[in-house]
Amino acid sequence: MGKKSVLALLILFTAAFFCSTDAEDANTTWDSLKQLAVGQKIQIVEMSLKDHQGTFVAFTGDTIEMDVQGKRTGYQRDSILRVSSRGPSKRGRHALLGTAIGAGAGAIIGYLAGASYHEEGEEGVFMLVFTPIGAGVGALTGASLPAHDYRVIYRAQPRPPIKISFNANPFRK
Repeated sequence: MGKKSVLALLILFTAAFFCSTDAEDANTTWDSLKQLAVGQKIQIVEMSLKDHQGTFVAFTGDTIEMDVQGKRTGYQRDSILRVSSRGPSKRGRHALLGTAIGAGAGAIIGYLAGASYHEEGEEGVFMLVFTPIGAGVGALTGASLPAHDYRVIYRAQPRPPIKISFNANPFRK
């Protein structure tokens, strides 16, 4: 395997790791809030972009209620930009992916370092050294990524822009 092929594989694996995301649900109407369970962790973002995190209590046609630090708080539908629910922890998955990618990168780096070393047949030794180092670095990096994702349940419809017309002559009636 040539050095260019190894480098291309390293870039491909790195890009695949950083570009993997979960798709957002397209159904984000107010009725989507029916899927929330009482006690589920949610985040509410108001139109003023102030966010609140707590546990879901109830919702009606015009309001949603959640418990924020032991205090039950209600929010009007008109003042809400977005309601999101907190997904399960993905720290273990991130650590496993980081371990696999780090081990692969370490093996590739070890192979390249061994191939450029002045003695024949040293690739295996370098791979044995660099693979666990890469796996450890990858595991730590993966575990340090955010563990929870918020999935959008409701998003307010964009409001039409305000049309402002200026009269060229304000004194003319």
